[in-house]
Amino acid sequence: MEKSVAIENCHLSFSASEIGNGQNTFFWYDIWHPLERLHLKFSEHLLKNLRLTKDSKVAEFIDWDRWKRPSGRRCSQEIKEQCQSTPVSLLQNLHRDDHFIESGNRMQWYTLVWGKGYIPGYAFILWLAVRHRLNTKARLRNWGIAVSSTCVFCDVDDETLEHLAFECDFSRSFWGKIQKLCLLYRGNSVWQEVYWWSKHNTSNSFCHKLRRLALSATQHHLWQARNQMVFQQVRLSSVQAVTRTVNAIRLIVVSWSKIPRIKENWDVVLEWGFDQSCRS
Repeated sequence: MEKSVAIENCHLSFSASEIGNGQNTFFWYDIWHPLERLHLKFSEHLLKNLRLTKDSKVAEFIDWDRWKRPSGRRCSQEIKEQCQSTPVSLLQNLHRDDHFIESGNRMQWYTLVWGKGYIPGYAFILWLAVRHRLNTKARLRNWGIAVSSTCVFCDVDDETLEHLAFECDFSRSFWGKIQKLCLLYRGNSVWQEVYWWSKHNTSNSFCHKLRRLALSATQHHLWQARNQMVFQQVRLSSVQAVTRTVNAIRLIVVSWSKIPRIKENWDVVLEWGFDQSCRS
């Protein structure tokens, strides 16, 4: 029971509503406010003081570009202060765009993850990885979930994201073989390598597309191999994991248009052993 509550609390802490115009977001139950789910923090007297019901939507608490000020002497002072301190900028252009979007600079790794020709499943895992959001054992323990923190690949070190992706002997061997196929011989570790790839493999040339695919496929299949060990007790060797990854990449590349016959591409084609039909 305690584990279920802990998992639910972890889930809630990473949940949020896209508020939009507030018509579809529940004032009482959804996460839209800095205090998160209000029904977990306040009694139902708050609804009465605000002249709202459990089915009221956030739209009833918004007046175009500002929050409607709660009224009533008995209304929680904390709610008043939180409403007043919520940045007005979050509500700009509400009537025009119909939802809240906080714009920001495009991350350096954007093209690496979501570049042309990306594979959704691979890109999603890589996106979680570069944002440090993969639920490794170390991350789960930080949430208070009682699990062993030992890496499933080496059974020695803690399973952090950095260890799982690059530092473990299993993943280092895996990554080294993929680099060799891509004709890259670099000794960087951890995320220095990811950032280097994001700066030097941004075009739509065959080699750059292949390297982006190789990186995302490697992260995906590493995570898949890890999950198979954790949930199915199926242990793959590094050679087996690499073979599965390489075969998956080859199948994807076959679906691409003809590979231009230039030296840079030719060397990579020979290294990967792509079929003659892929070459123009």
